[in-house]
Amino acid sequence: MDLRDTIQPKSDQLNAEDLVSGPMDVTITEVRRGNPEQPVELHLAGIQGRPFKPCKSVRRLLVACWGHDGSQWAGRSLRLYCDDTVEWGGKRVGGIRVSHVSHIDKPRTLLLSVKRGKRKPVTVQPMPAQQVAPELDLLEVLARRKVSMAQLDEWAQSKGKPLVSGLDAAGQAKVAAWLASPAADASVEQMQASAG
Repeated sequence: MDLRDTIQPKSDQLNAEDLVSGPMDVTITEVRRGNPEQPVELHLAGIQGRPFKPCKSVRRLLVACWGHDGSQWAGRSLRLYCDDTVEWGGKRVGGIRVSHVSHIDKPRTLLLSVKRGKRKPVTVQPMPAQQVAPELDLLEVLARRKVSMAQLDEWAQSKGKPLVSGLDAAGQAKVAAWLASPAADASVEQMQASAG
């Protein structure tokens, strides 16, 4: 019996305490602007209403690995862990760090600030192939894209493809990963227009 859900803090975001039982592999479904204090929200597959709001060092690491266009990050994966050496206000409080990311082919090492005037090398590893992009929930992606299953099926039929609603779980997961990516933007516009 998995008891991790019983120790999750009540919060509107993913916290370091969520990772005390070990690292977590996640897939980004959407990147949104936050507030001035936490300007980036990474919404994650399977974690509703609790986005990861990375600190500046983690944002620098992700931009170095994936580029500055956050709209391209949907469908990408990372491994998060709790680093209990993170300090805030001179006290050890712990924080979320990234050890692995998808879409890189070799380790990347960057010098990142750990506190004012002090930098240290941080290395991020490529995600192991079998752990890249855990399955996205198709219904979650459809809701975020504001497209119904009927619109998706109608679009698929017009392209000579099978009905997505009739696909098995693996087929629907592949469609969800495509639908979450920027590559599907033009097709999503066609689906939304069909609602007319």
